[in-house]
Amino acid sequence: MIELSKKEQVYFKICDSVLYYELIKGHMKWSLSDISKHSGVTRSLIYYYMGKEKEQILQEAVLFMLELFFNSNHDRKMGVEERMHMILTKVKEMPHVFLFYVSERIKDSEYGEIIRKAEQELFLYLERELKLDKTEVMKLFLMELGACAFQLNPDDAYTFFRLR
Repeated sequence: MIELSKKEQVYFKICDSVLYYELIKGHMKWSLSDISKHSGVTRSLIYYYMGKEKEQILQEAVLFMLELFFNSNHDRKMGVEERMHMILTKVKEMPHVFLFYVSERIKDSEYGEIIRKAEQELFLYLERELKLDKTEVMKLFLMELGACAFQLNPDDAYTFFRLR
């Protein structure tokens, strides 16, 4: 399992709170005070890491979560089982990230477009790295979505996500 650095843990707390409030209060109807209270991170530390503009903070939260879940920088080499264990662990820690993903990916919005682009990059990465065809990648991805939606126990990833 990949451990997050201290900076990534702070980012995770902030991003978790931003996406939570984006879901429950609506687009940009949250305050930095909301985020600070929910995350346990001071406003000054939020400013330091992410800036003061809500739009910038929301964009940072979305991009960080996509990197964490889709490994869009391809800097974490891991197999399907390990990746799913990590994803299921993170979704358990913040289940609303999955709701944010599902609700935003279908929208004709900036974030919907970013999410769909990240998905396509993930598909290409899985084809190339795991040597899967497009149908196998889609089956794997749909299984991942189902596992997240039903909050599969992360340890079960090693049983259900064996490729061969």
